[in-house]
Amino acid sequence: MQMSSKLKQLHEAKNAKDVFALVSWNTIQKLAVLPFVLFALTPILFLVQYMFETYSMELQVYSINSISWKLALGIYSFSFVKALTEKRLNKAFFKSNITLYFFAAFIILILISTYINRNEPNALGEIWRSERYTSFIIYTAVYFGCAALVNDRRLKLIAIRIMQCVSMILVVLVVIDKHLWHIEAFYPYKWSSERMVAVFNQFNFYCYYLTLNLLLSAALFVFLKSWKWRIFDSVCFIMNTWILMRDDTLGCFIAGGFGLIFLIVIQRLHDGKFNKLVFVPMGAYLVLFVLNMFTDSDLLGSFLGMFGDMKKIVTNAEDAGEAGTKRWALWTNTVSYIKERPFFGYGNEGIAERLHIAAYNSRPHNEYLQYAVFFGIPAALMYISGVLSVFLRGLKRRLVLDAFTLAAFTAVFGYLVSAFFGNTTCMVSPYLFCLLGFAYRPCKEKTVKTKAVSDENEQTKEISEEIN
Repeated sequence: MQMSSKLKQLHEAKNAKDVFALVSWNTIQKLAVLPFVLFALTPILFLVQYMFETYSMELQVYSINSISWKLALGIYSFSFVKALTEKRLNKAFFKSNITLYFFAAFIILILISTYINRNEPNALGEIWRSERYTSFIIYTAVYFGCAALVNDRRLKLIAIRIMQCVSMILVVLVVIDKHLWHIEAFYPYKWSSERMVAVFNQFNFYCYYLTLNLLLSAALFVFLKSWKWRIFDSVCFIMNTWILMRDDTLGCFIAGGFGLIFLIVIQRLHDGKFNKLVFVPMGAYLVLFVLNMFTDSDLLGSFLGMFGDMKKIVTNAEDAGEAGTKRWALWTNTVSYIKERPFFGYGNEGIAERLHIAAYNSRPHNEYLQYAVFFGIPAALMYISGVLSVFLRGLKRRLVLDAFTLAAFTAVFGYLVSAFFGNTTCMVSPYLFCLLGFAYRPCKEKTVKTKAVSDENEQTKEISEEIN
């Protein structure tokens, strides 16, 4: 019946505006959330595929990326023409979306750097990492871009809940693998057996994923009112946090702690007063840390050792390069490479061989330095500016942000802290950009509170103009 009605409307359409009006913006949002949903399901899709043939997580990611960029291209093309026919691309739109300029400049600078450095070894990508220069463009243009189109609360809920459910399934499988039954799919490389990695090849990558999920769960526990969902989020938080701590990854442990502090701050900014519940996740985090001390984990030793490493760096000790599991040597060498080519860098993976000889690793283990040495300081600044502009946009609208937007901000903040100690990866970085997109645009169902009416009404007016 609905289909025949649409066909009748299509037949009666008098101009392009009538044709494009047949597809609602809500329908476009349902399509736009698919890249996030598909990527959230990637670990499960990989495991299912692995049951039938030898497969790799990188190939699964490549397949999802391929589907997502084609879908995004169709969405953007249709949305652009629809917005033109509805005269939505006005001065207010361009004025309120400055983030898009930063990320567009970031993509352009990546392309320029790649062209200039096209003859450098590995400049187009390193085979085993499966992260070509096009990967960074897809992260920004596809995963951030599509997620930023979504302001439907139900769609955000579905995407985030799928991500959380998958994370809990992986925790169960990791425990089974460790104590009951060897899961071959978890060991694609010899170093995968060092610690718990699930489907992410390296424990660092898995811990980035765990950090995102524990912070999403903590924030939703605080901001959602349903106790049914609070129980779900509590279980998800505990499961992901416990495995994170058992994996002895100090950088992500620190990121989780800073993320929970950020949660306390934004809850106070959003509600105008402290909600007692906001201290529960931090308390649980500390309790789990104490319990972890009674296992064979060396997380406490790593944490205390950090202060000794800081002393080595400050005093310029002879073995300062060993600080931070040799990260200081990686960072200092990377900074020297950045100084050599500050504007357009060495291209993607262009320093891999040189850095490996100097510091026994092919990447700097700092995403901000990574962007600067790969694509140049201007590209890194555009990326950082784009991310900061999302946070400033959220700060300006803080009183009318919904639970899922606030949760996305919390998870993104935690990732950005962990980025000081790690590398990008095709298996986790898309989650950052998806959640950054969710943080960019609040849900349209959010209603304004009664206190500070004049200030909040102004914010509500801005949101209404943007999403209606």
